[in-house]
Amino acid sequence: MIAEQTVRDIPFQKSGDAFLSNQSILELMTRVAGYHESLVENRSNGPDRCGSAWVVQAWKLKVFSRPVSGTPVTVRTWSRAFTRVQGFRDFELTDPGGERFAAATSVWATIDRSTRSLLRLDPLRMESYGSEPERFSLPGFRFSRILPDAAQSPGVLLTVGDNLIDENAHVHNSAYPELILPAFPEGINPEFFHETEIQYFREILPGQQILIERTEKSGSHYVWIRDAGGTAVHAVIILN
Repeated sequence: MIAEQTVRDIPFQKSGDAFLSNQSILELMTRVAGYHESLVENRSNGPDRCGSAWVVQAWKLKVFSRPVSGTPVTVRTWSRAFTRVQGFRDFELTDPGGERFAAATSVWATIDRSTRSLLRLDPLRMESYGSEPERFSLPGFRFSRILPDAAQSPGVLLTVGDNLIDENAHVHNSAYPELILPAFPEGINPEFFHETEIQYFREILPGQQILIERTEKSGSHYVWIRDAGGTAVHAVIILN
């Protein structure tokens, strides 16, 4: 089952951005995933699940071209597979001419809103999504094996503002390109890299102090988001 939305009011586009940003693309995909969930839950008349929430554990986004800011875009998503605790979801975005300009694959899980612990996925519920195991948005892609203790450049310490927090009371998944901006030199914007891989390990809470460390190797930028003490890893981001 493929869920599709055509969107004209692009979220999180900043006034100075001439082209669609990565944060906007990630948010569009997040919203169409929620739309897909609403279609499935309404159709299946499942039980009330207000005590649980879907969270992203990893994204891989590839942008082939960027529509001009304000251009309507079509976003599609589908479930590809699932295990006891993870769902695998793919995406593609097309411009008004039907040309695919971005694609992504992702890993999701559900948590208990009160305890923040992972929940098992109900096979009957997941079957309602109509998984398409042979349909890959990024054929052959595998998430990187990250070494969080790798050597780092001096980091940037900052306090997380409420503007980055979502309804799940942590930093919103699509806000990470904006969150890491202070670690980049002027003229390099993580919002506009062609390839973005994000792996989330620990949620980041409002008012929390975090350390953002960046290193560059062979044209790729590696960003670690850690706690203020530099020990626990919240996320690792690879940009190309």
